[in-house]
Amino acid sequence: MHPLRTVRLGFPPMPLSGTLRSMVISAREEYRNRIPTNLIHRLPPAPDRLIDLNCVETCGRTADSPGAVALYSAATRPQPHRQPLAGYPKRWTAFESQTVHKHHQLFVMRLDEASVSGMFPAVVSHDGRLYVEISRVHGEPIETHPIYSRSRLPAPTRLAGRTLLLASAYAGSFYHWMIDTVPRLRLLERARIPLESFEHVILPAEGGRFIDESLACFPRLRASRHIVNNATHFQCEQLFCPSLPHPVGQADSWGPAFLRRTMLGPRRRPLGDERLLLSRATAPRRRVLNEDQIWREVLKPAGFARLCLDDLPLGDQVDLVSRAATIVAPHGAALTHMLFAPRGCSIIELLSPHYPAACFWNLADALGNPYRYIVGQIVGSQALSQARDFEIDPEQVWQCLLDVGAPSITGAPLA
Repeated sequence: MHPLRTVRLGFPPMPLSGTLRSMVISAREEYRNRIPTNLIHRLPPAPDRLIDLNCVETCGRTADSPGAVALYSAATRPQPHRQPLAGYPKRWTAFESQTVHKHHQLFVMRLDEASVSGMFPAVVSHDGRLYVEISRVHGEPIETHPIYSRSRLPAPTRLAGRTLLLASAYAGSFYHWMIDTVPRLRLLERARIPLESFEHVILPAEGGRFIDESLACFPRLRASRHIVNNATHFQCEQLFCPSLPHPVGQADSWGPAFLRRTMLGPRRRPLGDERLLLSRATAPRRRVLNEDQIWREVLKPAGFARLCLDDLPLGDQVDLVSRAATIVAPHGAALTHMLFAPRGCSIIELLSPHYPAACFWNLADALGNPYRYIVGQIVGSQALSQARDFEIDPEQVWQCLLDVGAPSITGAPLA
């Protein structure tokens, strides 16, 4: 007789359908109270069990507290933005209608026996409730959080002592790391929580070398580093969660000021003398198809240097941009470097007609930099996609430079 064997069928894993997922969640929640405690931490939170900031603040005064709020600053009233100085070929309604600047509540939440799991990190209490403010995926409803679609979580890794959460949705990208994540360290300063007091720090998945390079500016943060993604799950004795500094896509002036002070020093030049084209030619999507033409016919004759910042260490990137008088760049991570540009540096953003993202206008507004934009056009198929490459009219680039009024830019370079 043959011994029993386990046969692995060669079917690829299939995602749960919406109906099947609902059935699994319903069954799970029905039997949740009968599941042993050592297994309950491997289950996603119950969809209807949430903890918000007010709950933590109230419970913090009782003996059965899930945590406490170490810092709290109420959200201020929405403020309208100033308008961009100009738009080419004309002002773009889809872009400039995003004129209201909102403010977040600012806080540092200290949680006892909370867990963190997922590429879009979900922070869950010891009894299976989701913390709302620190688990959001941008502006999406909390009820749609990806944690709810998982059948179970990995076995938790215990982190004893104090752990700092510096991961959030998309924080592994340069823009979201620099604008939405690093300023959270300023909230720890305001709460008088020293960086050297942490034994562990939880960082986003898929981050580039810029994460290590930027954290090198905070030498007092000597904590062991852990990456959170869908294969990791951390059970934290004490978890410290600074709030996101502002709604995603916006910026408050205190965050950029903190970054500049930390990475560039206290001085900010009133105006630089370099003209920079921040190239996106090596990006996988949303490239300017005729960038070479614009560089050859317009920007190079006007004295611009063409840079691909990905090739340089972060410190060199910061130093180059800190000397800029004018920056031209397609919408993309490289424009985040306007953080370090002189106050009088003019920003000219090249936009896809399928992607009216106003985040760099908002950042320029917070920094006080003059801002203009040029909307390109899609070549070929008009299928809507924010990832589509596009072209920019060189004549409009030249006209924009004339309006900036930079010295030695006169006349028209094109036939």
